[in-house]
Amino acid sequence: MNTPRASRYLFVCTANINRSPTAAAWAEHHLAERFVSAEIRSAGVAAWEGAEASAYAIDVMRELGIDMREHRSQPISAELLHWAEHIVVMEPGHRDHILSLLPEVEPRITGLWSYLSETVDHVPDPHRQAIDVFRASCISIGAAIEKLIIEHLAARRAARRREAGIT
Repeated sequence: MNTPRASRYLFVCTANINRSPTAAAWAEHHLAERFVSAEIRSAGVAAWEGAEASAYAIDVMRELGIDMREHRSQPISAELLHWAEHIVVMEPGHRDHILSLLPEVEPRITGLWSYLSETVDHVPDPHRQAIDVFRASCISIGAAIEKLIIEHLAARRAARRREAGIT
């Protein structure tokens, strides 16, 4: 049996300083808890190269036991989109931007808001809001990422079972 290749996740938001690095950090955390390796990156549709995550995002994630101090922003690129197996966006506009760059990646795009609630149509951006808003955002993104990871791991296990002829 072949050793499976690590999944490649790309998390996308606007500036790559709040939501997508938070989602990426949570993905690393939830996958590590399950002893699953994956390659994880984040980017922004309007990001500049090299910005740190916002101070509130760093502080809140540190409170939650996750260190984001090393994060540096990067703009979305065709290279990143080709690289990613799973592209997780925070807003429909992010999906639209990606599709304008590379339409063929559409099947790999997932809206994270679908893991938050059936009543929301995007992951709210805490930018320029109070730390309590960041705290709520980080916690809700963490819960949504955990649901996404559980779903992806279950699908991966099912695919492996099918390949092995196990029903």
